[in-house]
Amino acid sequence: MKILKIAAVVVAVIVVGVVAVLMTFNVDQYKGMIEEQAKVATGRNVTIGDIDLAVSLTPAIVLTDVKLANAPWGSRPEMVILPRVEVHTQLIPLLFGTINLTELTAENPDILLEIDKQGRGNWVFDVASEGSSTPLNVSGVSVNGLKLGYRDAQAGRSADVTAKAIAVNIDGALQDMNISSVAAKTAEAVFKNGQATGKLAVGAFEMKAKGKIADLGITSLNVADTTLNYKSAGAPLDLVVSGLSIAEDGKVNFAGKMSGENVTANGTLAPIAVLVAMNKAFPAKLEMTGYGLTASSDLTVEMVKGRPFAKGTIAIPELDVAKFGGAAPAKSDGRMFSAEPLPWDGLNAVDADVTLKIGKMTNASGVEFADISIPVKANRGRMTAAPVTLAVAGGTVSADVGLNASDKTMTLKVQGKGFSAEGLAKTFKKGDVITQGPIDMALDVRGTGNSMRDVMASLDGSLIAGMGESRIRNDALSVPGAGVILQVLNMANPFANKDPYTVARCGVANFQIADGIAQSNQSVVLVTDKMSITSTGQIDLRNERLDLNVRTQGASGVAGGLNQLAQAVKVTGSLSSPSVGVDQAGVVKGVAGLGSALAKGGGSGLGGIGALFGIGSKSGTGTAQAAPADDLCARARAYRKG
Repeated sequence: MKILKIAAVVVAVIVVGVVAVLMTFNVDQYKGMIEEQAKVATGRNVTIGDIDLAVSLTPAIVLTDVKLANAPWGSRPEMVILPRVEVHTQLIPLLFGTINLTELTAENPDILLEIDKQGRGNWVFDVASEGSSTPLNVSGVSVNGLKLGYRDAQAGRSADVTAKAIAVNIDGALQDMNISSVAAKTAEAVFKNGQATGKLAVGAFEMKAKGKIADLGITSLNVADTTLNYKSAGAPLDLVVSGLSIAEDGKVNFAGKMSGENVTANGTLAPIAVLVAMNKAFPAKLEMTGYGLTASSDLTVEMVKGRPFAKGTIAIPELDVAKFGGAAPAKSDGRMFSAEPLPWDGLNAVDADVTLKIGKMTNASGVEFADISIPVKANRGRMTAAPVTLAVAGGTVSADVGLNASDKTMTLKVQGKGFSAEGLAKTFKKGDVITQGPIDMALDVRGTGNSMRDVMASLDGSLIAGMGESRIRNDALSVPGAGVILQVLNMANPFANKDPYTVARCGVANFQIADGIAQSNQSVVLVTDKMSITSTGQIDLRNERLDLNVRTQGASGVAGGLNQLAQAVKVTGSLSSPSVGVDQAGVVKGVAGLGSALAKGGGSGLGGIGALFGIGSKSGTGTAQAAPADDLCARARAYRKG
């Protein structure tokens, strides 16, 4: 016991002696030496305003107006500005050559991180890094009033971050960065990536970790009262996070609002360290609710050649589009096709091989689509969805969609089978205006542009459709609100006011599209038991204008000798507001050329449907031959069956 008392007295004398020395020690006289050593360590000028020392068993060193010079090419002279830094250290370990920092506090630091156009970062110093042999243990780091800027001249990105308070707890030496927790309050980040801009405001953030921060030993994450506002070429994103937690085993719980709609997500991802590092594949099995729907994902996510890649399925049992909120519609300029930029940049965000399955979808007009399957493959800005399949109105649609962000090209091929005019009329709420009328169609188009308006203005391809025998109720043709097709049929049909029904034996439509102009040269045809109706003209998709002439010719043997034009009709105006009227300058024309224009569509790549609806050219002459009405309808029936 006597030895312990003597030891205690010795330690006390030493501590008192050290304190006495420190109290008379003028640290400010060593400021120049410290600045010089800092320059040797960083290769840049370091300046310190003042150095003060507060003596206790945990002495505090206070540095004011500390500045670290920026890279020579930087946008401002200083990379780091520290108005005040206070460091507390334990006194006794200093006697044994160990530096234990109990607290390091930085007040209002202003840090700028930059990348120049050559890809150089201003945090890369032109000196060789050498590790310190002196143990430097830090218990905690506090930052108040942080201001952090980020500028990437090479990628065109920037961000500005502010935080009212950040607290970091560290286990062990500072060099090891064994962070056990990070907490932040009232933090905000404003960022820009090209044309996309965003703002992130964090109310509370807490992260638990173990091991070196470089090893991403993060065990849990909790975020609350956080908002994200993001705007790109597509629809803006407004996200409010009420609570987000990711546990050590990857369990996820999320609750918040997206564009004002309540959204939840629960399930399994991966440990937070794996999510941050993306160093191995992990599952994304989630159950999600929001916007009046439920959805589930069964995905695998991994990094492939430096890019995130997702593979698997997303299932939505039922989707009602009308329940979606979304952004307010853009101000209309009277055009049908929008001039808003398409989100081409979004194709570069992620690569995928994902199939979206929707059991039933109801659009805003109440039309139901069923058994929807959308297999999407995305790879470095290129996306294909093939085949997209769905059922509607008793028929099926199969489509191949292609998107290419590099040249902003869109391709679309569609095949429609098993439809009927009767089924379509009822599905789209047009009543019982028509019965039967089996329909098949094929569309093959390609366009390029920054907006949908641009794409339609550059469109090339073809649209071909055929309809079998049907009965059209004549008293429904002239009712108010009747569509353009019904209005045209009413005006062009001399029997519309005489017979209760028009018996349509077949119908064919063939539009060849080039540079945004869809041409019809007597290739829109309706053959009835008493007449043939043909249309010639164009649909200008560039200017969204219509210019179509409709002519009628009576079939041979029709009572009254009707073998010439009963009415000439003209369809003009805009696509959004077409006008149907009598063509006073119309002349009587036969249908000897019926089908001749259809023959030109045979090479469209749509299975030769154009050739099926028109007789091909004579051998060696190149002259298209007329297709009699009976032959035309027979070929239409053969195509639908085949």
